[in-house]
Amino acid sequence: MCGRGANTFSPEQLQRIFDITNMGNNSRNNHGGSGGSGGSGGSGGSGGNNNQNLNTNNQTNQQTFQSETSNEENFLPKYVPSYNLGPTNILASIIDSATILSTNETNKIVRTFQPLKWGINPHWNEKLTLINARSETFQKKSIFNKMKRCVIIFSGYYEWKKQGKIRTPYYHTSINGSDPLIMAGLWSQQMEDGKPIDFPRCIILTTSPNEQTKSIHNRMPAILEKNMVDTWICSGYKHNEVSNLCRPYPGKLNIKQVSNYVSNIKNKGKRCIQKFSKEQMLMNKFFTKNKTKIVSGIKRESTNTKEEEEEDPFFSLKKTKTFQIKTSPKRLNSPIIKKEKNTDSTNNLKKN
Repeated sequence: MCGRGANTFSPEQLQRIFDITNMGNNSRNNHGGSGGSGGSGGSGGSGGNNNQNLNTNNQTNQQTFQSETSNEENFLPKYVPSYNLGPTNILASIIDSATILSTNETNKIVRTFQPLKWGINPHWNEKLTLINARSETFQKKSIFNKMKRCVIIFSGYYEWKKQGKIRTPYYHTSINGSDPLIMAGLWSQQMEDGKPIDFPRCIILTTSPNEQTKSIHNRMPAILEKNMVDTWICSGYKHNEVSNLCRPYPGKLNIKQVSNYVSNIKNKGKRCIQKFSKEQMLMNKFFTKNKTKIVSGIKRESTNTKEEEEEDPFFSLKKTKTFQIKTSPKRLNSPIIKKEKNTDSTNNLKKN
């Protein structure tokens, strides 16, 4: 399955990469600075600034994410780049809005940037959230028949390898690490009297793993080639006419082990994609979640702020001036302590 991913591309960068015609509600936003949504050289600089802000001020991005997706009146979610995207988060996607724009030409594709909330709630159980569907059978299930097709963009995705009770996260990207991954998806939006009553939602289609990923998980997202985007999202095709595009990815991926830091969906920083090392494993075992530690009889405490500790596990330590050990009465009456007391009394007598 695919239940967690990262996307560090700004809307302006995605518009240039995929030649998106209509940016919709994201045509003018604060992700890329004050520049417009066109694919100009200025937008490139905006994308760079966006990545810098993503690295240095992730907390601000998270606050922006929460405020932008809380517009319950208009149901117009806005996508914010993040290193850790999970269910109910807003994903970047491309849809075909030709039918929405009443285009008369046959199979005319209008690539439209559409932020989508990850996960749908089936009518028989509104508490259940579906985030994936099998590409082999989705076209045969009634719940997906009315959904439209889309492509969902990620910089990479996470998958956990299970070995007994141990779950180890791995980060998958394109072979060069810089090209986006294009995943086949489905989307829909509940309407009432021609007005939306909920955010547009999506699921990601999965398929059998390729030779490279089967040792990690028995499923993988259906990753499409760039030249398949128009065929997949085209509203002129039925699901069963394009389902053959979903197959195990024939290319190679760049896969690396990362730390369990990414397992917490609240962690959104770049540390989520950093390669896991043995040194980091030892440090993680050494330090606990508590800020105050007792090591070798010395009380130590963190000198960093909460934000700095979240970004860097190797936070500095300092010694405190006072340190007290409380010993229980049972401990004082132990044979070892009694023996030590008798020895000290004997030594004092000899000196006298």
